[in-house]
Amino acid sequence: MTSVALLLTVLVPLSLAAAFAIRSWRPAIERVAAAAPIPAVWLAVVGGESSLELPSVLLGASWGLDPIGRAFLGFTAFSWLASGLFAQAYFARGSSPVSQPSGRRFHFFFLLTMAGNFGVVLAEDLGSFLLFFTLTSFASYGLITHDRKPASLHAGRIYIVMVVVGELLIFWGILLAAHEAESFRLDALAAGVAESPRKDWIVGSVLAGFGIKLGVMPFHFWLPLAHPAAPTPGSAVLSGAIIKTGLLGWLRFLPLGTAALPEWGMLCGGVGLATAMLGVLLGLPQRHPKAVLAYSSVSQMGLLAVAIGAAMLAPAAWGTIATVLLLYAAHHAVVKTALFLGVGVAAAPLPHVWQRRAVQGGLIVAAFSLAGLPLTSGFVAKSALKDAVAAAESWQGFWLEILPLTSVLTALLMLRYLGLLGLLETPRLLRSASDESCQPLAEDRSQPPSRDFGWPRTWGLLAPWGASALGTVLLFFIWRSQPVGSSKWFALDAVHLSSALWPILLAWALVIGVRVGPPVLRFGWLRGKVPAGDLAVPLATLTRVTSRAGRRQLLAVLAAATASGRRVARRVWRIRARRPWERAVRLLESDFSTGLALGLLALLLLILLAL
Repeated sequence: MTSVALLLTVLVPLSLAAAFAIRSWRPAIERVAAAAPIPAVWLAVVGGESSLELPSVLLGASWGLDPIGRAFLGFTAFSWLASGLFAQAYFARGSSPVSQPSGRRFHFFFLLTMAGNFGVVLAEDLGSFLLFFTLTSFASYGLITHDRKPASLHAGRIYIVMVVVGELLIFWGILLAAHEAESFRLDALAAGVAESPRKDWIVGSVLAGFGIKLGVMPFHFWLPLAHPAAPTPGSAVLSGAIIKTGLLGWLRFLPLGTAALPEWGMLCGGVGLATAMLGVLLGLPQRHPKAVLAYSSVSQMGLLAVAIGAAMLAPAAWGTIATVLLLYAAHHAVVKTALFLGVGVAAAPLPHVWQRRAVQGGLIVAAFSLAGLPLTSGFVAKSALKDAVAAAESWQGFWLEILPLTSVLTALLMLRYLGLLGLLETPRLLRSASDESCQPLAEDRSQPPSRDFGWPRTWGLLAPWGASALGTVLLFFIWRSQPVGSSKWFALDAVHLSSALWPILLAWALVIGVRVGPPVLRFGWLRGKVPAGDLAVPLATLTRVTSRAGRRQLLAVLAAATASGRRVARRVWRIRARRPWERAVRLLESDFSTGLALGLLALLLLILLAL
């Protein structure tokens, strides 16, 4: 039964995506797309450790579920299920699914990305991992550009460039690791890397390649562009599930727990700290709530990089650090799903006051869970992270002092997010009447007018969001009832409660101080000074300048040759090198052919199992 569930976990969303080729089936597929994660949920909850060998696929594929994979599959499936249910109401007109191209495009790429995401988690061999990781990365482009607006296409171009760079780094590093280990099994690759004389090259390429997917600085700038461009359910899975494949890649391919890598550990910890701090500072001036959440994800992924650095410095503590990473990843997935879906819920014209109050309360709890609010998953995750940092003795004094500061900054960023949604009476630092994103439905023009909001659609938005928001509290009690980690992570004595509450209270005090203080302290000059994507702006400018300079040099060389060379130079000058790429992008956006080819290829490989 478990083997069947392993197949269905990938085959169900992949088959539904392939069925989009039949035009008459598309409305029905949109209605059932939200049920595609059910086999993954069943496998994560009921299925035990298992493995499925596919000798005729990809030079001997193997899928399975180990403890790390089961934890990842659990929170990944939850994020996809909640976002899929939310999407049914989000793209609805009245009580029936929409038939406009943007909704269909979204569901098609939603299913393709889901299949790739589940496949990455279940893969136990190199071929399967690379296939599904690539499918996840490229199919996500359709989630970002589903509405074909200029801003979405710009974000999609930045994203796809980063994807290609990351894929090249990952491919080179993983193949080198496979050569050193003389095996395609993932469990053998890490051991081979630990003993390899080229381990520095492998570790560097793996850290950078998967760091792009994770959003660690300086590779983070695609996230603040992609999240606002994607629709709300697409943003939820991008942050809740898809970026975690970068963390999974680190866990699968780095020699964690088997070899000490002090230089890489210090580098990873330093970059992680910079990411955690700068992610918040760059997020505070943002004017779009989803851009704020994107920078929050960047900051939180920096904390995961700190834990990875601690594991490289203290391999003997890997058992504890691995548990910390899984708990933190699950906490972040559930909380970010709730916060991103909350953007769409807060923008919806809810008919009852109690519904608006429930949304307000749920989003406040979920937001401050990121800062370690007691009785939430963040309380456990923050306490566990301190133990992970303490495992690296050379860091212990410094890091245990700096971690509370990250909680203060996170609380400030969450106040900014809540202020942009209009859920708090906040000062100018956190909200301004001129902020366009404070206006209802400004972030989401695909929402229909309020007269189309009947009770089915209202509850279609509230129910999955409510499950995600409630999950931030339920995780605390579920983990507490299970033998997960250390008992002191769940302690509710005065010492632990005060250490968790003071960063949140300090953030509130800073907000109040800014409000009653002189105007110079209100930081209004910061607002709008940091564009979403920050580094993407100078990089794009540099690319344009260098490309123009290169064309001028080419023109000069050709013009200096002969008269015929000058004619050739003029023709070269008129050629726009982007045209072939633009045609490929239009094909991807206006038709399902490119994505369908990917889906059919993966489906064909699965069908070979039955031969």
